[in-house]
Amino acid sequence: NVNLNNVTINVANNTIQTGGRMYVNGGELNVNGSYEVSSTGYLDFRGAGNVDVGKDFTIKTSKSAQASSTVNGSGWLFSDGTLSIGGNFYQYNSSTTNDNFKSLIDHVVKFVGEGTHEIYFESAECYLGNLTVPENAKIKFTGVFHGFKLTQDITIDGDAQFDCSTLSLNGNTLTIEGDLTQIGGTIDTTSG
Repeated sequence: NVNLNNVTINVANNTIQTGGRMYVNGGELNVNGSYEVSSTGYLDFRGAGNVDVGKDFTIKTSKSAQASSTVNGSGWLFSDGTLSIGGNFYQYNSSTTNDNFKSLIDHVVKFVGEGTHEIYFESAECYLGNLTVPENAKIKFTGVFHGFKLTQDITIDGDAQFDCSTLSLNGNTLTIEGDLTQIGGTIDTTSG
């Protein structure tokens, strides 16, 4: 287990976390390469802080995003703080769970850099809460397109399949440069 506790750790290369808890706790983890959380490892954003990943972020841990009886008690692991990603985001199920990434509205997933950033969700149980994309960038959903609340105008590159809870335009513009297939959920277009 690692408790950042308001300090910064810099990692020069790729990181694979296969066990233990990375408790951000007001600190900062900078991974210059890709960061993968798998097996029994888990990332805990309760207590805020930042994790900056230079390349791809992959989560395929067997730990549920709703913690119960961890060191810090129960609650949502992705409830606060910012996960910044320079590459793509990938969520995969494990053999024991399909709810390992549930990002609440106060937890920000922030893409950095231009071009197209891929978002892949294998599970319909997982979702983003708050997504930030640079003005000169686009996102591409290659799995299920999950709902979140727009905080800015966003462009989706290519086709998108929507089937999860609610997508709120929140007064912003969502542009899909392809076909949209809505097989479930609600798209709230209020003021957007």
